[in-house]
Amino acid sequence: MVLDDFLRYARRRDSTVPGRSPSEEALSDSSRIITSSLFRRLQTKAQVFSLEQNAAVRSRLTHSLEVACYGRWIAHDIYHKLNSGKHLSNPDLYLPFVLTVENSCLLHDIGNPPFGHLGEYAIQSWIKNNYSTLENEIKKFCGTKGVGYLDSLCQYDGNPQGFRFVTKLQWLNDENGLNLSYPLLASMLKYLKSSPSKQSSAFTSKIGFFSSEKDIVEDVWRFFEMHIDNNGEPNMRYPLTFIMEAADDISYCVSDIEDALEKGVLTENHIFSNCDSMPSIAVEAFSKCNDLNESSAARHSKYIVFKTRIARVLAERASEVFAENVDSICSGQFRQSLLDYHSDTKEVVEYLKDITRKHVFTSREAIHIELSGFHMIHEIMDEMLSLWRLGKEDFCKIMPDCDGTPARNELQKERRLATLLPRRHCLAYRHFVSEEPDMEQYWRLALLIDYISGMTDSHAYKVYRMLKGTNVGLV
Repeated sequence: MVLDDFLRYARRRDSTVPGRSPSEEALSDSSRIITSSLFRRLQTKAQVFSLEQNAAVRSRLTHSLEVACYGRWIAHDIYHKLNSGKHLSNPDLYLPFVLTVENSCLLHDIGNPPFGHLGEYAIQSWIKNNYSTLENEIKKFCGTKGVGYLDSLCQYDGNPQGFRFVTKLQWLNDENGLNLSYPLLASMLKYLKSSPSKQSSAFTSKIGFFSSEKDIVEDVWRFFEMHIDNNGEPNMRYPLTFIMEAADDISYCVSDIEDALEKGVLTENHIFSNCDSMPSIAVEAFSKCNDLNESSAARHSKYIVFKTRIARVLAERASEVFAENVDSICSGQFRQSLLDYHSDTKEVVEYLKDITRKHVFTSREAIHIELSGFHMIHEIMDEMLSLWRLGKEDFCKIMPDCDGTPARNELQKERRLATLLPRRHCLAYRHFVSEEPDMEQYWRLALLIDYISGMTDSHAYKVYRMLKGTNVGLV
């Protein structure tokens, strides 16, 4: 297969505008993403520092925009390296190729819950802490299929939750979510399984989708005639995913440090005090800083020049590696990150990540709010569990826009908790239950997880205070 073969466009539900070109399909994807409330909510989700008041410090939204910028840059360079040969030989594919990479970058963090990676761990740990209770009930009502879905959910992560959001939960008027194109859905999947593989590799160290969305993944992979295993799960990555991954790696390894400088968590001395230990790419980038006139330079300008040079080198090297290995990438034989391919690029990425691990992620500013966020998520989920414990009929009576009504003195607290559930998630839940009535107990649990996952940091804080009785609006 050649790259052209991976830029065929289709959607789960046929577009209401027939006969669109690949460029028009990719532009439609861009509009669906950028105009969605799902994307807008990233503006109040943390990149590193939760509930941050300084607008110069990145949120998930500004981080995603930067990743998209790097992705567009790398894709543009790859196109011009390849389009004179057998790959990308159709000039009409320039825009869809670049836009699909850019769109996947915009979506790469779309499923992140509140409070960043510790928020992911909080949801995962809550499910595992309550596993016995959840398993007993789901096994009783949903059988082995429900338990299989639960086991996949135990590996909760922002990547599969993001795939679930865009394919099912961003409900407009049916169950197809944003109804994004198959190239874009495929490019979102950094990880290839719905459960961790015993033989862990770069593509299976985490899950890429929940078992409940496996049918969509299988449809997409069959559409492109890509390799799948006997369980209907992918055995190879979609080629454009490598570019999205490289763009993300470049962005966060340089940008998290800049945010720490902005907040005063780090100083430039932390980065430049021991130049002898720097990798070769970092040494060369640092040499460019010597041209600065420090008396007239802006704050943190030395680091900005340094990170700009490193980002440029990493983007150029990523495009070179992709172009040189495009045949093995398209055949599923390439099994590593573009930036891991050469030792010097791998070394500088690890060097920068090590700075963030030692000085940024462990800072009081990051840790204190994350620990508070961990506690908030557990408390909210404990409260919402009372909705899951209800019988199916009672739960149906208290859902928004329900037909039934509980008796006057019944389910007073639960009726009020149910009003917090987003309407579009409730519509998706009702559809899932209508399709698989025997799986209702699982779909209700998924509804509660979906609700928590969609919260911004500030909304999670607001709901937590409300449930604890400390935010009742009294004068």
